[in-house]
Amino acid sequence: MKILSLILRIVIGSLFLLSGFSKLVNVQEFFNIALQYGIGIMAYLSVLIPPVEILLGLALIIGYRTGISGLITSLVTLVFTMFFIYGSFFGKVDDCGCFGSVLKLNMPTWSIYFRNLIIIIGGFIIYNVNDNAHRTWQIALIVPLSVLVFTASGISLVSPFYNPEKIDFFVGKPLPVEISKPLKLNSSHTYALFIFSPKCAHCWDATANVMSLKQSGYVDEVIALTSDEWRKDVASVYQRKFNTGFDFHYVNEKVFSENFEKLPRVLIVKNLLLADVLGPTVPSGYTLTQH
Repeated sequence: MKILSLILRIVIGSLFLLSGFSKLVNVQEFFNIALQYGIGIMAYLSVLIPPVEILLGLALIIGYRTGISGLITSLVTLVFTMFFIYGSFFGKVDDCGCFGSVLKLNMPTWSIYFRNLIIIIGGFIIYNVNDNAHRTWQIALIVPLSVLVFTASGISLVSPFYNPEKIDFFVGKPLPVEISKPLKLNSSHTYALFIFSPKCAHCWDATANVMSLKQSGYVDEVIALTSDEWRKDVASVYQRKFNTGFDFHYVNEKVFSENFEKLPRVLIVKNLLLADVLGPTVPSGYTLTQH
């Protein structure tokens, strides 16, 4: 039973560490996810949840007061599960936010319940098998880490350490349908989708390097993509300045703004999958072909 408890401690502790640090890098985004649950107290507790998960995970792995750590892990997971049930039925939750903005697993609801059930049972097993002994070196590790992670969580709520865009989560996957469908891409071609605004100075600066992506042979085609609200500006401003030869396409403003927060961006598409996201600084195609 002790061997099973040790395995559970390492697995559950590692999961809590990963979950906590994933939230910690962008507590602001986790706060926004928590708001969708429709439970005010959960949103306000969002700044405390990442440090608690990190400290619980560390306590389980190093064996600090293991019995009580296992019990708290079960109780915390049970509370999270109750929040998720409420958010699924009465809120606007389609992502549990288990790993913040870093990892979006898109897990089916049943698998989230199953995973949490395993953690709850595992926590109680750890509680029943282990005592609450601790050593001086464990306290010396946990106390300064506690100060560090709680401070970092407060900072991340105001100024996130990592702030990915929505499109980043599609790397290795097909593009969102609302973006890819009008383009009619060929699976045998490699594309560079130039996401830009016709009045964006940084987009102007990137234009020559975007053109070089095709000239160097790094991609087969370059397609320029922007909001349908800027259609007139493309003709009157951008095309008058640059003779690019790009194939211009336009998407709904809401779709554009939700997927692309920073401009310019270049999406490299191979075999109809998003292979890479370049930008805001776009390298030359000649540079990329050398790597």
